[in-house]
Amino acid sequence: MKKFVVSFLLFSFYSVGLYGILLFTYSYLAPNKFGGNVFKYNTSFDYSKSRLREADTVKNVDLLIMGSSHAYRGYDVRAFKAKGMKAFNLGTSAQTLIQTNYLLDKYVDKLKPKMVIIDIYPIMLNTDGVESLLQLLAILKIDKKLKDMAFEANDLRAYNTLFYYSVLNKLGLSRNLMNDEPDDKNKYISGGYVENRSSARASKDGSEEGSDKSKQVELIFSLKQQEMLKGMINKLKERKIPYIIFQSPISKRMYQSFSNNKEIDVKLSAYGPYYNYNEVRFLDDSCFIDNNHLNYNGVKIYDKFVMDKINALR
Repeated sequence: MKKFVVSFLLFSFYSVGLYGILLFTYSYLAPNKFGGNVFKYNTSFDYSKSRLREADTVKNVDLLIMGSSHAYRGYDVRAFKAKGMKAFNLGTSAQTLIQTNYLLDKYVDKLKPKMVIIDIYPIMLNTDGVESLLQLLAILKIDKKLKDMAFEANDLRAYNTLFYYSVLNKLGLSRNLMNDEPDDKNKYISGGYVENRSSARASKDGSEEGSDKSKQVELIFSLKQQEMLKGMINKLKERKIPYIIFQSPISKRMYQSFSNNKEIDVKLSAYGPYYNYNEVRFLDDSCFIDNNHLNYNGVKIYDKFVMDKINALR
């Protein structure tokens, strides 16, 4: 029996070691499209790497904007600058309140915002946040909180990505990772905003996922996400930083495909000042690049609404 246990342990150590070597070698040498269960940062459309690098150089902002792609595509820092407000947009792709809470912890005392906007894309209220986590593991210096998030996710992609970038950083190879590169449609604006002047429109035939009114979707606000939002608000209140929660515009067809918008509004309203633009008016499809992201024309309309709400609270 003792011999079996020793053999089993030796085999386990060997297997884990071999797995780690093969995982790192394959992930480092294979083209990005063959990343498999390791996230390879290779993007030019969301500029998360540029945004988080810039965040490390910025201090003392008037307005901090947080959320998913709706944040970095929906809040133009130049619009706030024109009104005398220094804004920084800390949105990242697929960011859930789990990652928003982490980024608030990381940057709030450095940026020292006078006000915070938390943008809510309701579909994200019941997701595990793994997509956003993988991106943060690839971009940021891995700290204890990021490690804890990876283990809490309990996802093979999170474990593999954590291991790969941890080794990469230890070997000093992270500088070789691909950086953001501009494309024809998206432009990074200093302060974290991504401008899109595309003329593409939201689907009118219901072909896009989540856009068909005949297929009703029930929105769920998970207990985990509620816990994160409550924790964030407590941090802001401790620092006496006012905040506003917004739900930015999506296409009419997509919004009406959700069966319980009123219920979500009631829940979010319980956390403080909250505004759902979709309950005020619907923007024309020409204001969107797809069924839920604004283009430049849509952003100009929406940001005027946001500025009005900010002024009402100042």
